[in-house]
Amino acid sequence: MLKFEFHPVGQGLFYSGSISNDMDSAFKFVYDIGSIRKDRLDIEIEKYAEPLKNIHYVFLSHIDYDHVSGLIKLKSELADKGGRIENIVMPYARELDDLYIYLNKIFGESNIVLVTKNQDDDQETVEIFEEAQVTKIDAATLSEEVSKKATWEFHFYYVKGKYKEKFRTKRWPFDKFFEDPQNWNNDSIKLLRLYFHTWFKNNAAATNDSSLIMLHRPSNSVDQKETLLTGDSNWKKAANLEEYKKWIMNIKHVNRVDVFQLPHHGAYYNNPTYSNVLSFAKNVVVTYGTYNKFHHPDQEVEDYWEDHSDRLHEVTEKADTRYEYDI
Repeated sequence: MLKFEFHPVGQGLFYSGSISNDMDSAFKFVYDIGSIRKDRLDIEIEKYAEPLKNIHYVFLSHIDYDHVSGLIKLKSELADKGGRIENIVMPYARELDDLYIYLNKIFGESNIVLVTKNQDDDQETVEIFEEAQVTKIDAATLSEEVSKKATWEFHFYYVKGKYKEKFRTKRWPFDKFFEDPQNWNNDSIKLLRLYFHTWFKNNAAATNDSSLIMLHRPSNSVDQKETLLTGDSNWKKAANLEEYKKWIMNIKHVNRVDVFQLPHHGAYYNNPTYSNVLSFAKNVVVTYGTYNKFHHPDQEVEDYWEDHSDRLHEVTEKADTRYEYDI
């Protein structure tokens, strides 16, 4: 059973894949699982998790709310059947060390994997990996490990954004209100929301720029059957764009991506306007809410794709916009 799906959750992103001809032994993974529409997200998570017990990997492109808000719901759905998320993978930024300790408390049954750009990145903060009981891995090694487990090619790339200096040393008092995650109260939730609001308000660009990008495809295939998932990464920033292009060109036989997820729900700030960049994409998927305060996708981005509407697939909160495909 080879099935891949962009779930209709509105303003956010929820993508899942199953790789095998046998559901019981299938390699199951998720790339981002969030939305500002909790009702739609809950429905999709329940439907997705119903036949499953364990999920091998949940990859989080970054920690923005509309990409991670369904993580605890997914954990709960699996736990009710004695199952679990085996690995939760996300990009590492040393400014978020407190968050990783907190995640370990909530998801102690999962292996928390933090991805760095290369083996030498952030060596000075190695103590956090012991305190939070998490695993550090560089993007290239992660690609090898996941590909081996899945018997399917996975390629990861991470460009780290620059966070504001004052957050590098600020400590957040998670221990004061998350000692027992099962006993959360309204004050705890309010504090957590305040933390994230403060964080994203001051570091939104850096958080998006730090998205973990993933390309997957059948092993040993020279056919154009790649899927490229981009989170909220910045494909308009010249320096990033050149790095992404170089990375893709170094992956053998990538001449034409079959499915390309348009970055950041079609936001103008993050999307490339150069036709040669997207000329290799056969199908383009943009996920967004039909009612959202962010005005995604941007009008200029929509205008850009107007002449290529046959290649554009829009996934919103409407069930009939679900985008499924096989490879």
